[in-house]
Amino acid sequence: MKKVEAFIRHEAFEPIRTDLLEKGIPSMSILEAKGSGRQKGIVETYRGSTVTVNVRPKLKIEIVVADSEKDLVVETILRHARSGEIGDGKIFVIPVEESIRIRTGERGDEGRGNRHVGSRFGDPVSPRHIEIDVMLAEADAASRFQ
Repeated sequence: MKKVEAFIRHEAFEPIRTDLLEKGIPSMSILEAKGSGRQKGIVETYRGSTVTVNVRPKLKIEIVVADSEKDLVVETILRHARSGEIGDGKIFVIPVEESIRIRTGERGDEGRGNRHVGSRFGDPVSPRHIEIDVMLAEADAASRFQ
Protein backbone atom coordinates (compact mmCIF):
# COMPACT_ATOMS: atom_id res chain seq x y z
CA MET A 1 0.00 0.00 0.00
CA LYS A 2 1.03 3.60 -0.56
CA LYS A 3 -0.06 6.85 1.04
CA VAL A 4 -0.22 9.73 -1.42
CA GLU A 5 0.00 13.13 0.26
CA ALA A 6 -0.55 16.16 -1.93
CA PHE A 7 -0.41 19.84 -1.04
CA ILE A 8 -2.51 21.66 -3.62
CA ARG A 9 -4.23 24.96 -4.31
CA HIS A 10 -7.84 25.09 -3.10
CA GLU A 11 -9.26 25.52 -6.61
CA ALA A 12 -7.69 22.23 -7.75
CA PHE A 13 -9.49 20.11 -5.15
CA GLU A 14 -12.95 19.65 -6.63
CA PRO A 15 -11.75 18.45 -10.07
CA ILE A 16 -9.36 16.01 -8.35
CA ARG A 17 -12.05 14.68 -6.01
CA THR A 18 -14.56 14.27 -8.83
CA ASP A 19 -12.08 12.50 -11.12
CA LEU A 20 -10.89 10.12 -8.38
CA LEU A 21 -14.49 9.34 -7.41
CA GLU A 22 -15.31 8.49 -11.04
CA LYS A 23 -12.25 6.21 -11.10
CA GLY A 24 -13.50 4.35 -8.00
CA ILE A 25 -11.26 5.97 -5.40
CA PRO A 26 -13.66 7.74 -3.00
CA SER A 27 -11.66 7.59 0.24
CA MET A 28 -9.45 10.53 1.15
CA SER A 29 -8.69 12.89 3.99
CA ILE A 30 -8.62 16.63 3.40
CA LEU A 31 -6.86 19.08 5.72
CA GLU A 32 -6.41 22.84 5.61
CA ALA A 33 -2.71 23.68 5.55
CA LYS A 34 -0.44 26.70 5.28
CA GLY A 35 3.11 26.61 4.08
CA SER A 36 5.91 28.17 2.14
CA GLY A 37 8.28 26.91 -0.48
CA ARG A 38 9.67 28.28 -3.72
CA GLN A 39 6.63 30.51 -4.00
CA LYS A 40 8.02 32.57 -1.11
CA GLY A 41 6.02 35.49 0.21
CA ILE A 42 3.70 37.69 -1.76
CA VAL A 43 3.25 41.39 -1.17
CA GLU A 44 -0.29 42.61 -0.55
CA THR A 45 -1.74 45.96 0.41
CA TYR A 46 -4.02 45.92 3.45
CA ARG A 47 -5.68 49.15 4.65
CA GLY A 48 -3.02 51.22 2.98
CA SER A 49 -0.08 49.25 4.39
CA THR A 50 2.16 46.89 2.47
CA VAL A 51 2.19 43.42 4.00
CA THR A 52 4.31 40.43 2.99
CA VAL A 53 2.48 37.11 3.40
CA ASN A 54 5.08 34.35 3.82
CA VAL A 55 2.77 31.35 4.16
CA ARG A 56 0.13 30.48 1.60
CA PRO A 57 -3.09 28.52 2.23
CA LYS A 58 -3.17 25.03 0.70
CA LEU A 59 -5.18 21.84 1.02
CA LYS A 60 -3.50 18.62 2.03
CA ILE A 61 -5.06 15.50 0.50
CA GLU A 62 -4.15 12.10 1.96
CA ILE A 63 -5.11 8.94 0.07
CA VAL A 64 -4.07 5.37 0.89
CA VAL A 65 -4.23 3.06 -2.12
CA ALA A 66 -2.94 -0.28 -3.37
CA ASP A 67 0.50 -0.09 -4.99
CA SER A 68 -1.15 -0.68 -8.37
CA GLU A 69 -3.36 2.44 -7.96
CA LYS A 70 -0.59 4.82 -6.91
CA ASP A 71 0.24 6.01 -10.43
CA LEU A 72 -3.45 6.58 -11.24
CA VAL A 73 -3.84 8.81 -8.17
CA VAL A 74 -0.61 10.73 -8.79
CA GLU A 75 -1.42 11.32 -12.47
CA THR A 76 -4.94 12.49 -11.59
CA ILE A 77 -3.59 15.01 -9.07
CA LEU A 78 -0.94 16.24 -11.51
CA ARG A 79 -3.47 16.64 -14.32
CA HIS A 80 -5.78 18.86 -12.27
CA ALA A 81 -3.33 20.68 -9.96
CA ARG A 82 -0.61 21.65 -12.45
CA SER A 83 -0.89 25.20 -13.75
CA GLY A 84 2.80 25.63 -14.49
CA GLU A 85 3.09 28.44 -11.94
CA ILE A 86 5.15 28.49 -8.77
CA GLY A 87 2.94 27.39 -5.88
CA ASP A 88 1.11 24.51 -7.61
CA GLY A 89 2.05 22.27 -4.68
CA LYS A 90 3.85 19.02 -4.06
CA ILE A 91 3.07 15.29 -3.95
CA PHE A 92 4.70 12.77 -1.60
CA VAL A 93 4.34 9.00 -1.92
CA ILE A 94 4.96 7.08 1.30
CA PRO A 95 4.91 3.32 1.93
CA VAL A 96 2.18 2.12 4.32
CA GLU A 97 3.08 -0.93 6.35
CA GLU A 98 -0.40 -1.80 7.59
CA SER A 99 -3.97 -0.52 7.72
CA ILE A 100 -6.45 -1.44 10.48
CA ARG A 101 -10.14 -0.47 10.52
CA ILE A 102 -10.86 0.46 14.15
CA ARG A 103 -14.56 -0.49 14.11
CA THR A 104 -14.05 -4.08 12.88
CA GLY A 105 -10.37 -4.82 13.38
CA GLU A 106 -9.97 -5.65 9.66
CA ARG A 107 -6.34 -5.47 8.57
CA GLY A 108 -4.46 -4.86 5.35
CA ASP A 109 -6.53 -4.30 2.21
CA GLU A 110 -9.69 -5.15 4.16
CA GLY A 111 -8.95 -2.36 6.65
CA ARG A 112 -8.17 0.18 3.96
CA GLY A 113 -11.84 0.54 2.99
CA ASN A 114 -11.60 0.93 -0.74
CA ARG A 115 -13.59 -0.19 -3.74
CA HIS A 116 -12.05 -3.67 -3.81
CA VAL A 117 -13.34 -4.81 -0.47
CA GLY A 118 -17.00 -3.88 -0.19
CA SER A 119 -18.98 -1.04 1.20
CA ARG A 120 -19.51 0.09 4.74
CA PHE A 121 -22.71 -2.01 4.61
CA GLY A 122 -20.87 -5.27 3.95
CA ASP A 123 -22.19 -5.58 0.39
CA PRO A 124 -20.28 -5.35 -2.87
CA VAL A 125 -19.52 -1.75 -3.70
CA SER A 126 -22.08 -0.08 -5.91
CA PRO A 127 -22.06 3.51 -7.16
CA ARG A 128 -24.81 4.29 -4.63
CA HIS A 129 -22.67 3.00 -1.73
CA ILE A 130 -19.74 5.11 -2.91
CA GLU A 131 -22.02 8.15 -3.15
CA ILE A 132 -23.28 7.57 0.40
CA ASP A 133 -19.74 7.11 1.74
CA VAL A 134 -18.61 10.34 0.07
CA MET A 135 -21.63 12.27 1.37
CA LEU A 136 -20.93 11.01 4.91
CA ALA A 137 -17.25 11.94 4.61
CA GLU A 138 -18.10 15.41 3.28
CA ALA A 139 -20.60 16.00 6.09
CA ASP A 140 -18.02 14.87 8.64
CA ALA A 141 -15.34 17.11 7.14
CA ALA A 142 -17.72 20.09 7.00
CA SER A 143 -18.64 19.67 10.67
CA ARG A 144 -14.97 19.72 11.67
CA PHE A 145 -14.40 23.14 10.09
CA GLN A 146 -17.38 24.83 11.75
